Amino acid sequence: MSNEYQIIYISEKTSEFEAERDLNKITSASFRNNNARDVTGVLMYNGGFFFQVIEGKKEDVIYTYNKIILDPRHQNVNLLSDREIEHRSFENWPMALIKLSDVDLDVIDHVVAWNDLINDSRKHEPISEDKIDRLIEALRYKIDMDTISSKAA
Repeated sequence: MSNEYQIIYISEKTSEFEAERDLNKITSASFRNNNARDVTGVLMYNGGFFFQVIEGKKEDVIYTYNKIILDPRHQNVNLLSDREIEHRSFENWPMALIKLSDVDLDVIDHVVAWNDLINDSRKHEPISEDKIDRLIEALRYKIDMDTISSKAA
């Protein structure tokens, strides 16, 4: 039995959310809080939608997810996946942030159609684990490429 747990959700921003101000606040608070609880993950933001992967011990991941549900900057929080995992996908990231540009969106769309994912989420359609796993790999690739680019600069 695995000690690791993962929750993946998608949500929409509310009118209280201002991207530049709140993304920095969310990232710094998440980094601090997740570090204290040994929770890791990634937050992706594009066009008013959040996609987040949260990983760690089950009770810590559920605690973190419940805080997000109550956050007034999120609405229509839809749980896509909650599962035990063998190992974390974002083990070195208390909270990585990806703001999708058009180029990034092309990469994500190549793996899983972002708009289809949003529409399926709105209709509460189940998302296959294969689709979720492909999206996680695309996000890991994006983080790795951003890390390599920032080290080279």
